[in-house]
Amino acid sequence: MQCNHRTGTLALGLLVSLSSLNGFEAQGQSHFFNADLPSGPSRFEEVGSMASLKPFREVDSFKQKLLVPSEYDSIQDAVDAARDGDTILVDQSHALESFMVHNKDLIIRGVPQEGGELPLIGQYVDTDLSQGVSVYRSTLVIEGFRFANIRSSQGALDVDHSEVHVRNCEFIGNAAVSGGSRAAQGGAISFNSPAKRNKSTVTGCRFESNSAKWGGKGGAIYVQSGWLDIEECEFALNEADEGGAVCYAGGQGTLADCYFNGNGAWKGGGLRMLGATSLQLVSCEFIGNRADFGGGLHAGNVVRRITGSRYTISPPATQSCTLRSCTFRFNTAWGEGGGAYLVQGGHYMFQCEFESNEASWSGPALFIEDAYVRSTTRLHATTMCQNFATYSTSQIMGDYVDEGANCISQLCGEMCENRLDLNGDGYIDWTDWSICYNAMITLLHTTGSNECLWGDACEGDVNDDGVIDRLDWTLIQGHIYGH
Repeated sequence: MQCNHRTGTLALGLLVSLSSLNGFEAQGQSHFFNADLPSGPSRFEEVGSMASLKPFREVDSFKQKLLVPSEYDSIQDAVDAARDGDTILVDQSHALESFMVHNKDLIIRGVPQEGGELPLIGQYVDTDLSQGVSVYRSTLVIEGFRFANIRSSQGALDVDHSEVHVRNCEFIGNAAVSGGSRAAQGGAISFNSPAKRNKSTVTGCRFESNSAKWGGKGGAIYVQSGWLDIEECEFALNEADEGGAVCYAGGQGTLADCYFNGNGAWKGGGLRMLGATSLQLVSCEFIGNRADFGGGLHAGNVVRRITGSRYTISPPATQSCTLRSCTFRFNTAWGEGGGAYLVQGGHYMFQCEFESNEASWSGPALFIEDAYVRSTTRLHATTMCQNFATYSTSQIMGDYVDEGANCISQLCGEMCENRLDLNGDGYIDWTDWSICYNAMITLLHTTGSNECLWGDACEGDVNDDGVIDRLDWTLIQGHIYGH
């Protein structure tokens, strides 16, 4: 059954005055992003006389709510009938269908069912839907759906040359598979919008057990080009060859307040920045992810040029990954970079924490590849402590620019609160060791004891045990030898 309420459009249009039409065109802006669309009378009003006819722009005739399944049998039927600016409300527990949105500006919203369950696009268990949702040359807000068990070469949600805003959705158990000449990309969302100037967003979504295996990229989200921001999302147990949860092969974006847990890949267990020009990570957590290289994060790429028996490495100068207030804990790399693996290209870390990450080879907290070619990775006010590598005692492997206030130590807690940097110059070196040792000798000569005087500052007591002794200055010495 389909109930189409567009009857009478032509008659109404003939009654509208030319001045009213000009007035409408003068406004020149779309309001389809307004989630709270008017819920008053129908688009068309009873017209008793010409005097009772409202101006065209006041009738709000390009906005309508289309209801599935009470008015339209399927989402696709509603999409086909909708005009730019319309809202489609899906009030059913199970939508066993795929659908396409081509050349339209719409809002598609799922109505939560009893118990808060979201309307489902896909299958419950055991069987797969072979095609998901396709968005092409459109602007779409889609919110309040559960995408599950969709198996497609284009992801559960395929976005092509479009602007999308995905809100409060769940993507569970979807898989991208190789199809024809196209590799598996984005088990949940595949995004490619090079011509769009506006930013697309994914907000408040959960991604669990999605995959893009066998050479695939982005177990949950794959970005080929364009601008995609990801905020307040959770990624758990997703898998791919590159970017277990998310892979930016191109484009740019910001990831803010995201949580990556238990994802796996060959490179970048949580996140892989492959060819993107710029990424910013703000207050993201990477916990318990795994990869061969870059257990939590793998950022940057290199171009190797072979000349005879030698090769040169040219990191793309335009690539940069900025991390602010991000946390890396309990991530594992079977090769290098337990917490993160960075290829030189202008990366920057500020107030980040790396703790209890592991690497089988080296760089348990951070591995910086080919640092001898270009040393532009910068660290500022970043803590790296208690990370472990089988064949290395250093927390970091590779060269970097120390911008001060960093604490890199074998121990965590108070020992990593910059207590080893006794002169506060942002570096832990032999000057700090000398300050500690001399403070111990001075205390012994003046008081006959190496115990700190009650109420006095004890500058060399880096472990805060009330005594300046061998343990304090050997901690500083061990840190220096370890770096």
